[in-house]
Amino acid sequence: MLPESLANPDARGPSTSNRWPAPSARSGDQRFRDIFLIGFVYITAFSMMNVSIAFLWMQRYHLTVDQTGLMFSMVGILSAVSQGALVSVFQRWWGERRMMMHGCIMVGRFRR
Repeated sequence: MLPESLANPDARGPSTSNRWPAPSARSGDQRFRDIFLIGFVYITAFSMMNVSIAFLWMQRYHLTVDQTGLMFSMVGILSAVSQGALVSVFQRWWGERRMMMHGCIMVGRFRR
């Protein structure tokens, strides 16, 4: 409510200046700040990749809009299967730390 609409200015109720206390309370911790920053960069890069890959498929491979949609569907299904099935199996075999190291090595090795 606007302060001028209240008869008693002290009757505003609880302060709403801090609407999201959890992220702001953690912002002082370096680890959470880094995780939020990495997440933001990852989501931004992933969004840009989706737009540019759609243009690539349409221009280079002459796919229609429907075919581009099917390609995104296949990529999504394969991502879900690999994350749901393969990642859980590797995590049980190697553990989280070794799996992270193997993943970094594989990304570095297969990148051109």
